[in-house]
Amino acid sequence: MKKPEEINILIGCEESQAVCNEFRKLGFNAFSCDLQECSGGHPEWHLQIDIFEAIKIKKWDAVISFPPCTDLAVSGAAWFKIKRESGEQKRSIKFFFDVWKESNCCENPVGILNGGKYIKKWFPELHEEMVSEGFPFKPTQIIEPYMFGDNANKKTCLWLKNLPELKPTDVVCGSKYITATSGRRYPEWCWNTGKGCGSKRSKTYPGIAKAMAEQWGKYLINNL
Repeated sequence: MKKPEEINILIGCEESQAVCNEFRKLGFNAFSCDLQECSGGHPEWHLQIDIFEAIKIKKWDAVISFPPCTDLAVSGAAWFKIKRESGEQKRSIKFFFDVWKESNCCENPVGILNGGKYIKKWFPELHEEMVSEGFPFKPTQIIEPYMFGDNANKKTCLWLKNLPELKPTDVVCGSKYITATSGRRYPEWCWNTGKGCGSKRSKTYPGIAKAMAEQWGKYLINNL
């Protein structure tokens, strides 16, 4: 059995350090990684390099990753055609897939990865490659912030390998909704972040970050 300080954890594509900081509070040797500077207050725990370079730095006991969802989430479906034609979407799918191969957890909102039908239709060769590598288009579990003490609805998909599913810690009421002049309804948390604030919307909720650190940290201590 290893002690927390002996367990190395990489949190990939995380400039916010939300999950990294929770692991650090419990004594784990955790580092966030992103091409951007960190906004979580601890640059000494942040690797501002490509995630695949970070993976090679040392032997990580666990890699938890949050690949960008801008080109993948159903919320951006109105721009899918443009992104298919530009090649952006294919690159984003491939990036997620390559990160998944190196990770114990990959996170993303509900999007084109779920089920794989969209990828099979528009990117058949990439779909074939993903199938050959055993990518499970159905996520291991789908969680919501309100299951972990935060009053928000935001479906979050987790693709897990050698980590247990997260158990709800504090089920509370979900989001309040605001109706725009267009008639479209938005969760209050989404509305309040404002247009063009994708980085704010993508941050991991505190309750989920804490559950990841506590539950997966305990699992790693007991199973490494």
